[in-house]
Amino acid sequence: MPELYVGERHWSVSYGSNLLDALNQAGVAVPYSCRAGSCHACLVRCLGEVEEKQPEAWGPAHRQDGWRLACQCQGTGDR
Repeated sequence: MPELYVGERHWSVSYGSNLLDALNQAGVAVPYSCRAGSCHACLVRCLGEVEEKQPEAWGPAHRQDGWRLACQCQGTGDR
C-alpha cells in the first residue's frame, strides 16, 4: 500500500487512490477547482512514485523537480 508523508504525519492509502482526495480526506487542505488538470490549483511536490493521468498537463521541467497536479495523480509507491 502506498504511504503518504506530509510533515510529521504519514498514513496508508489504497493503490490507485486519487492523490488530491487522499490528502483532503486526511485533513491536508489542498486547494482545487477544476479537478481536470487545467487550473493548477492543486499543485503539490511529490518525492516518490505517482502515476499521472495527464502528464502533459504540467511542463516537463516542473515535473523533473517533483511538482505534480494532485487531481491527476494516483499513488503507486511510498511518499
